[in-house]
Amino acid sequence: MRRRILCLLCALALAAALFPSALAAEDVCFTAINDNVLPLTADSMPTWSSGTLYVPYSVFDAGSTGISLGTSSIYNRYSGTVSVFSLRQVLIFDLNRGSCYNQHTGEALRGRAIIRNGKAYLPAAMVCSFFGLNPPSYLSTPYGYLVRITNPDQATLSDARFIDAASANAIQRRLREYNQSLQAQEDPEPSTQQPGTAVPDPEPTMIPTYLAFRCGTGQAGQAIAGTLEQNSAVGLFFFPAEEVGRQGALIRRLLAKGHSVGILAWGGSLDETRELLSLGSRALETVAHSRTYFALAPDSQHQGLEEDGWSCWKTGTDGVPDGSLSAYSHALTTVRALPKRDSARITLDDSAASAEALPYLLRQLRERQYAVTVPRETRF
Repeated sequence: MRRRILCLLCALALAAALFPSALAAEDVCFTAINDNVLPLTADSMPTWSSGTLYVPYSVFDAGSTGISLGTSSIYNRYSGTVSVFSLRQVLIFDLNRGSCYNQHTGEALRGRAIIRNGKAYLPAAMVCSFFGLNPPSYLSTPYGYLVRITNPDQATLSDARFIDAASANAIQRRLREYNQSLQAQEDPEPSTQQPGTAVPDPEPTMIPTYLAFRCGTGQAGQAIAGTLEQNSAVGLFFFPAEEVGRQGALIRRLLAKGHSVGILAWGGSLDETRELLSLGSRALETVAHSRTYFALAPDSQHQGLEEDGWSCWKTGTDGVPDGSLSAYSHALTTVRALPKRDSARITLDDSAASAEALPYLLRQLRERQYAVTVPRETRF
């Protein structure tokens, strides 16, 4: 009997070493998608509000999690909306109004998004039901609770079998990584600053900068999107009306990653441009279930189009390479031509030359305190 008590005490001591008391089971909530446990962070755990289970909006974004539920999601902080969409449906949450609706039908739905730790959270059961996913599971594990969201076509394990399999490896690993991140925050590296050394000035205010791409060549749109994603940058992509239908895959990728899409319409008259914008808008709704108010049109037609409700892009600095300079030199020349205050706009195209220059351009913008930011109808 005494030996059994000693063994139990040793086991408890080992558990305490692995999982500190601050992380009691009731304080930790994991998230799993299909048969995968996501990384655990303090500011992105599922939470309850007014009896409703909420999860971060990014749970429904395959680009963020690397695991597909057949959905993508975008949080637009400027407009205060969260969009969740599949190939057939779009669900919009308006944080400012506390409402949500089916964008395709306009039907108002019961449910709202909330903000927790600066992140947008969505009602898990409501979103799952809308997109035909299984109802979310709220499960108890030896290391805390776990919310599991599954696609009927992709999950291979029942909840019970998943918990047994994940507890032995994945959940422990995620908890260990979480503990290590907390320990790193509590024990930062000692400062190397010598006594009496002047503290450097804070970074100067960054200049908001907007990037637009005329997608008329069809050469390198995917490559440009990849470069922007690698650099956590966003842009505004203008497609000719006749190209929207052919570029559906690229457009859906851009919208899923937080970029904006507009229509390039260069009619000889205002009425011709209006017709092109109308054609492009209808095509965009077909391929991406999305609407836009961005237009790239002749300067002389901006006033009439803006009276119609369009937000017209003003070219600003032309960043399209002409072949006379290397990619690096062209990027340097472009940034040097930008305004030094207020905001800056750069217009490129989707050519291979623009794709080659873009990495250098983004680096030069960062080094010279230009912050590439999300375009919005009222910002430029």
